[in-house]
Amino acid sequence: MKANYKAHGFTLIELIIVIVILGILSVVAAPKFIDISKDATNAVTRAHVASFRSAVTMMHTKHLIKQTTPISINGVLVAFTTEGWPIGSGSGTAQCADLWQKAFADPKPITAISNFNAVLSEGWYTFGYNNQVCAYIKSAGSESLADGVSPHFVYYMSDFPSASFGGNTYQGSAGEVKTYNL
Repeated sequence: MKANYKAHGFTLIELIIVIVILGILSVVAAPKFIDISKDATNAVTRAHVASFRSAVTMMHTKHLIKQTTPISINGVLVAFTTEGWPIGSGSGTAQCADLWQKAFADPKPITAISNFNAVLSEGWYTFGYNNQVCAYIKSAGSESLADGVSPHFVYYMSDFPSASFGGNTYQGSAGEVKTYNL
């Protein structure tokens, strides 16, 4: 009996075609995977917005019940506006950083900045305006609040008629927490 062995394998042309197809797929798919870090930053910002909004609402509710200011919440004194919305100690940006510390049980480190045009490195930042508005941003680095493109959220401590910064128009009522660029 004669065995009929035939070699099986890919020809050079078939291998080249497969490599070309994989190359095309990687060029098309790579940008979608590269953009995942932006999606992750947005998700972190959304989570902090929800937590911050909940904390502010709970503090406001406690103020409505007690009808006094300041109120001790978990051993921390929290002051309130005349409308009953929580505010931090101090003024301006320091007030926003203090409120951040009081809003979260285990707050992420945050840096208070007074220059709207400052170039930020990676991390959380806050900027206060006129003792009415606190802006919070998680920077990926090499950006500023003035750029107007980074996802961030704003807490309105009191009614704020309207102002434009970095291509965004900010307007809100006392107690509102609004997101921008998300």
